[in-house]
Amino acid sequence: MKFFVDVLRRMQIGCSRTGLIVFVGFLWFGTLSALAAADDFDFNKISAAQERQILHPYLVSADDYRESQVEQRSFNLNELLRGDDVAAGATRQQDDYERRLLQLEQRVGQGFNSAGGHDVLRSKVGILFAAGFAPALSAEALLRTAPTVMAGQGFVYLEPAQLQTVLNNFRYRQALNNPQVIASFLSEYPGSRYLLFLEGSRLPQFLPGLVELSFFVVDGYTGSRYPLQHLREGVTAAWQIEQALGRCLYNALAFVKTISSRVKPQGKIFLTQGRMLYLNIGCLSGLKPGQELEVLAPGRMITDPRTGLPAGFIAGSPRGRIRVVKGFGYDLAEAQLVAGQAMMGDLVELR
Repeated sequence: MKFFVDVLRRMQIGCSRTGLIVFVGFLWFGTLSALAAADDFDFNKISAAQERQILHPYLVSADDYRESQVEQRSFNLNELLRGDDVAAGATRQQDDYERRLLQLEQRVGQGFNSAGGHDVLRSKVGILFAAGFAPALSAEALLRTAPTVMAGQGFVYLEPAQLQTVLNNFRYRQALNNPQVIASFLSEYPGSRYLLFLEGSRLPQFLPGLVELSFFVVDGYTGSRYPLQHLREGVTAAWQIEQALGRCLYNALAFVKTISSRVKPQGKIFLTQGRMLYLNIGCLSGLKPGQELEVLAPGRMITDPRTGLPAGFIAGSPRGRIRVVKGFGYDLAEAQLVAGQAMMGDLVELR
């Protein structure tokens, strides 16, 4: 009772017994109206956005997640006291959410494909630090500059924290004992095509001096490991160190871009459920609902029998066709089999 009195006092409504009874009556009437509206809800006419919210609340659109557009439903006491139709207000709110979601998906799809005038896929690149990477100052500076540099090079960025979470939750993580196996594992989900392993860095003890960064790259789809690279940038003042690390990262990603330019951008099927398939690439990578992709069998690496060194990678043959239904999660997509067959681990690419 004291709670209702405090509410009335804050709303500058008289605290008489009559006013309290009227207030509680309005509140009870509104609750009954909302319950009646819920009973009349037609689940046969449920929209895609409503289905995503009710049945799959964790499969939020990547655009909603990234731009914090997931709307929090709230109980509006003022509307209730005015006698507004609560059910109609909820419907308008749902329609606004669905319209905004559609606009976001269209904007992302158009934005990534407008530059070249044709459909283009963007590769995912992840960053992992070696166990003994030092100093910590370099790691922090690289993490601050990575999102901007990744976007500038046209890649979808997978943060170390995202990748490490997947690795830590793998029940057989002791089997992930070398960079090629780790890269292959993460290429399935969350879908990093290329892994940039940062081995170490060195900051100058005296100025002017050199900022150094060592790294190597692994292609998770083919298993190819590229040789260790060393980058150096000169600095003359302390405030230039973070900028120099950013330039080193930019040059490292330029090396990745050179590698990626030799092959066609692809994604993978990481889960199958009947005729529904789930891809490790989505709207951020450039996919749009309605697009058709070709399904390829996994390729294989040919090695020299005398040395065991890789000689080359042979791509798999086409064996099906799928259509993108919608995007979800962080740059993932749901697709439907159109023709042929598709299996978990198969590659997909634009036709």
